[in-house]
Amino acid sequence: MSEHAHRFPPEKMHLLDTPERKKLMPAEELLRMLPVQANATVVDLGAGTGYFSIPAAHITKGTVQALDVEPKMLEVLKTRVEKQGLTNVVPTVGD
Repeated sequence: MSEHAHRFPPEKMHLLDTPERKKLMPAEELLRMLPVQANATVVDLGAGTGYFSIPAAHITKGTVQALDVEPKMLEVLKTRVEKQGLTNVVPTVGD
């Protein structure tokens, strides 16, 4: 895995789910603007803790590939996915 100049620090992952971000960038609303079909495969590059991956998994019955370079963030994503009973999200570490 290569180092990234703009890599988001995992110790600040709480900033990814703030009310301010949700107001400025409402994930569900933005995803509804995309032509995602019921069985589409969705790829979330830089998935982090699942800000877009989880809402996407509710939209499609297809697979959501959640790719991120930071394993700690993907662990949070996995926990959130399990709590919601989602089975179509595939967290993957990679760059």
